[in-house]
Amino acid sequence: MDMRGHFVFCLSGTKSWKQFYGNSGIETRLCFADMDISDNIQVSAPSPGNFVFFNMHIWTAHFNPWKYTLPKFTAKNLITRIYEVNEESLWRKALHSGASILATNKVSNHPWAKVADIPFASKMMNL
Repeated sequence: MDMRGHFVFCLSGTKSWKQFYGNSGIETRLCFADMDISDNIQVSAPSPGNFVFFNMHIWTAHFNPWKYTLPKFTAKNLITRIYEVNEESLWRKALHSGASILATNKVSNHPWAKVADIPFASKMMNL
């Protein structure tokens, strides 16, 4: 299914909650659950299953492992969100990492913290 122009909700929470709402049958599932992955060791992408969203708190010091991990997830069409990308050099590395979503706390007054020159809302209106 083409996902352009759609919103997808992904809930986080405790491990037991994610197991509960991420492993329900597709007919009864109300949302997707996320799973945390490590950034300090290379991790293999999982086999197909109920989890498609993966979170990674990245650190510059761990660049070598996560730069190899993220493309493995992308190759399997899994959605990766990297967060705490709060410094310019880390942001630049993250932009080329293959991650699906970059998250930062530097929303205002940090011109480097952007993924495009066109605001998201403008893109959505022109679908």
